[in-house]
Amino acid sequence: MSADSNSGNKSFWPVKTALKEKIIVLYDALLTGDQPWLENGHFWDDFFLLKVNAKYLLEELERTYIDKPAVLKPQLNTLFDQCLIFVNSTHRIRLLNAYYTICILIHAISRVNQRNGFGYPALDFLCGSEGVDNKFETLIESVNHTFLIDESFSGSTLLKNAAFDVILTCCTTMLNINENMLMDYMMANVNLFDSITQLLIRSPAIHGYDVCLLLALLLQYHKYDTSNTYIIRFSVFDDEVALTSLAQVIGSSLNEYNKAYDIERTANESSSWWSSLTTFVGSAIQSGGGNRRMKKVDDCLLLTFYEAVHLNRNFISASLFDKDDPFVVHVLVAVYK
Repeated sequence: MSADSNSGNKSFWPVKTALKEKIIVLYDALLTGDQPWLENGHFWDDFFLLKVNAKYLLEELERTYIDKPAVLKPQLNTLFDQCLIFVNSTHRIRLLNAYYTICILIHAISRVNQRNGFGYPALDFLCGSEGVDNKFETLIESVNHTFLIDESFSGSTLLKNAAFDVILTCCTTMLNINENMLMDYMMANVNLFDSITQLLIRSPAIHGYDVCLLLALLLQYHKYDTSNTYIIRFSVFDDEVALTSLAQVIGSSLNEYNKAYDIERTANESSSWWSSLTTFVGSAIQSGGGNRRMKKVDDCLLLTFYEAVHLNRNFISASLFDKDDPFVVHVLVAVYK
């Protein structure tokens, strides 16, 4: 049969199908209850070398949680345990992917448990009921170790950003932070305080904002109870270098906000009265109110500033340690402009 005679026969040619990413194939196997690691001793080594597909995994976890929870739970427990093995890996890619995967697992379980809170049932579904304290101690200690990696190490910034993603995901699983059981593990591992204050000293320009955000969250958990160990630690913290760095991070960020606001205000003042009026009305309609401040100051920084002034009597003196430093001075005046 000639090629020409087959040209009209559509069934002669195989139908092209979209090739799935290898990681998606592995996700599908896990979420349907398969256990490929039993036949392949290198399965997890290969798994954590592949780039995480966050969107696909998150969507499939939520769907399977609703459709087949009995199938998903043991698979999720196994995957979480394997992540804890690889967060101590010396292989940078595997460590990164373990961090990213943990973020997705925690985020997925928190999203489907918003109504009930992140308590024992959610925790059991995520990582099982045995050895939970040890598991999160392992995770937080890994994060502490990553935070203290020397900046000269290749990829250290990427690793630290991923470590922050893990901790911040743990701290923000619930809209009401007091309903988040994972915060108890943060309270039990106060070495985290030492590592983030070291980051303020070593690399405030790179990780200062994340430190402020994390510190603000840690200080809010049952803040009026005596059980919050971070409030106790922060209230007596007296490292002038770290406190000055904290003031610099807050002050420089607020100063940038003030500069942007001044530019907008100057531009509005120099325009015609008609242009100003139409701009004001247009912005009021879009925002549903009469707020003319186009840019919004970061609540995280203001909250950190408030807690530092409120809790730590050494903060103001450390902030004024070098009055010639404009960033340190700005922290005391930026919020009042």
